[in-house]
Amino acid sequence: MDTSMKNSSKCMLTLWAGLTVLLIRWNRICSVEPMTKTNHVPRAWNTDAPDRQMGSATREYQPDQLHCQNRPIDNVTNSPQSHAIRGSNIISNASIVLIVAYMRTGSTLLGEILREVPESFYIFEPLRTIESKFNRQNTGDKKNKSVEINTADNITRLLDKNSAVDQSIKSILTCHLESLEYDILTDRHHALFKDSMKDAVQCARGNINKGNKLKNLLLKTNGTSKAKLEEDIEHANNDIRLCLAKEKELCSNSFIIVIKTIRLRMRRVLQLIPHFPNMKVIHLLRDPRGMFQSWANTGFRADFSQIAKECHTLSTNIAISKSIIHQYPEKLKIIQYEELAEFPYATTKEIFDFVGLAFSEKIQKFLSNKTSSETHGSAYDTNRRNSTETASKWRKNISFADAQTIDAICVENNEVLGYLPVKTEQELRNMSLSLRIRQNVTQALIKSYEF
Repeated sequence: MDTSMKNSSKCMLTLWAGLTVLLIRWNRICSVEPMTKTNHVPRAWNTDAPDRQMGSATREYQPDQLHCQNRPIDNVTNSPQSHAIRGSNIISNASIVLIVAYMRTGSTLLGEILREVPESFYIFEPLRTIESKFNRQNTGDKKNKSVEINTADNITRLLDKNSAVDQSIKSILTCHLESLEYDILTDRHHALFKDSMKDAVQCARGNINKGNKLKNLLLKTNGTSKAKLEEDIEHANNDIRLCLAKEKELCSNSFIIVIKTIRLRMRRVLQLIPHFPNMKVIHLLRDPRGMFQSWANTGFRADFSQIAKECHTLSTNIAISKSIIHQYPEKLKIIQYEELAEFPYATTKEIFDFVGLAFSEKIQKFLSNKTSSETHGSAYDTNRRNSTETASKWRKNISFADAQTIDAICVENNEVLGYLPVKTEQELRNMSLSLRIRQNVTQALIKSYEF
């Protein structure tokens, strides 16, 4: 009886996983602009750069023939102009590195490495408070509605989430920090990950609180006192701008601007690229089994629907990454967390070469201190005694059932990224047996018929 129940449960799990994969595949087709046989053919790539070589496999793939909701990616075309960045669209020529990642994929470590580049301007998770603001205010009937965005340039805007994200990212990339939402300016994480931001955050927070109190008074005031309050509010806003003056100067004079975020999707990245011709994008990915187990280790245990949702996000982002690679071959690089953890020096040098930075002794020393530290940090710390062991530690803690569930739901992503399914618990726990094929992920993605 027990065996029968186990087999029944396994069949139900397989059925649900199969249906989830079909749903992910359908949603991805509806989310990505139709690709025809013509625009599926890769452009010629520089054969001297093996990491960017493309496969030659082509096939006819026309999801536009399916009756799904039409939600094309902006600016994705196959015209010759789509491969060039037109001068009229340029917002900034600054050197930029955009790290696009997911929770518990090693993005904090990669951000800290790039932060060590001399004269870099580093921003950690600028969209964290924006996401929280929309999550708080967009519930129930209010879902997908716009929210009020207050900024230090004394402008209150009513924006939807996409517009708020777009404004925030562009404000940082152009060093217009006064156009950032108040919550972003006062986020404590900026001070934690960038020493020079401590004074700016503290100063801005004090003046923002002062301005908010004055605005509340203004709502209750009539007559001549109103003009005085409006003047005082403007003074408070001026003081906020003064708080940001040093950071604005550092940003404007920086050698490179680095943003690390787990809250920006590739659809938005694709829209940014034409406007920032010197921006390089690093798409950081990890074995989803390790990622979800790391979630659990920090108190965020994902259920079946959350796993399916995240794998769908991964799948869509990988598909859009492929579109970016087709259109802008030198703009995006896919990096796997396992490569960074197991081969930190070679992988970091590869990243620095891609970005156009020198892999200096200072960076190598910093990397050594992080990946072979004397102390092993907490779950939120990036210091590790042995980063190679850390990369596969999840295999000791994840349940065999969870590993199989994630395998089944994320199967398409895993295939192109080289992550192997586990067939037995013994296979899962055998640390001498690799569950990953080391491969050129860019080449595998280009050849894949699933993306």
